[in-house]
Formats: sequence, structure tokens, C-alpha cells
Amino acid sequence: MELPNEIREKIKQLEGQKREIDYLIGLLIKPHVPDDVKNVSAGLVYSWYPVSTFWDCEKSPIGCCMYNHNEDRVHDTCLFCREPEERK
Repeated sequence: MELPNEIREKIKQLEGQKREIDYLIGLLIKPHVPDDVKNVSAGLVYSWYPVSTFWDCEKSPIGCCMYNHNEDRVHDTCLFCREPEERK
């Protein structure tokens, strides 16, 4: 069994990796988000405009749905195809 300090350190390591991944995804999507977020960091862009790779989005310039998380927390309306993330 891992000791609590080892667990805490592993969590810190994974959180750092997640920040790096979020930043890299943000770099990919930043050219395709609204102009009002062009001047913020790529990591913040991705948290504001998460993407869903579960469904193909033919209207999206990145090939998958993107949502405005600040205005649409449940991701009901893709910015491009207007479909919800959770299609029933």
C-alpha cells in the first residue's frame, strides 16, 4: 500500500501533466475560438472552450464539437453544429 505522501506526490505529478496536456490542446484550438479569448493562455482557452471527440462534427474546423463552457456548462450547443455533447 502506498503511503499518503507518495499518493500526494503522484497526484501533483498527474496534475502537472494534465496542465501541460490542456495547454497543448489549447494551442490546437486557439485559432478557432472566438476573438474575445485570443489574448489568454492556451490552457485557459481549453478550459473555456472544451472539445468533445466522441462525435464527428463536419461543420467544425477542427473536426469535433467545441462548447462555450462559460455560457453552456452542460454543453448543449456546439459552436459549429449546434448539437449537444450528450446526444440521445
